[in-house]
Parts: sequence; structure tokens; C-alpha cells
Amino acid sequence: MSLQQNFQEISGKLAKLMPSYGQTEGGVYAFNALGGEFISKAQEIGVTPDTSKAQPNLGEMKELVLAFNDVINKTELNDQALTSAVQQVANVLVVNGITPK
Repeated sequence: MSLQQNFQEISGKLAKLMPSYGQTEGGVYAFNALGGEFISKAQEIGVTPDTSKAQPNLGEMKELVLAFNDVINKTELNDQALTSAVQQVANVLVVNGITPK
């Protein structure tokens, strides 16, 4: 499964949760756009589904993760609704050898 497919699957699940937290359909599209941008930038700096070729630029990856985190922190989504998507992003990073120190 590609990173894009993985994010689309997760964001689809998130979209189903959002009405329970009073979120709008527009919020789903905004989150999808954020995820697409995250994945695109991750691939540019070497985070790919093929870990045998992955040599990510960790400095850029750290900045990307911090930016992603900042956007999430500024959203009005309920924390519970975001947990699954954030965990999936974290899983993608770990699979590529990017782990918290």
C-alpha cells in the first residue's frame, strides 16, 4: 500500500468520525489536503513505502513533522478524532526508520 493510499484510507475513517464531533465536510477536505501535502513532502525527502531505498533527510523530516503537528494543534478537531490519523503518520515514519529519540 502506498503512502497516499494509506493516508486516504485513514482520512476516510476520520471522515466517518467527524460528524460525531460536529465537524463539517469541509474539514475533511482540508485534512485530506494537509495529508496529501505531508505525504508529497515526505516522499521528496526520501520517506517512501520502499524502505530498502529509504534514506530520509532527518533534519527536513523533523521540520515537516513539526509543521504537521502545528497545523493539527491549531485545528478544532476533537483529539480523539485525530488520534488514529496521527498514529498512522507516526507508523509511516517508524517504518522508515524515523523514531523518537
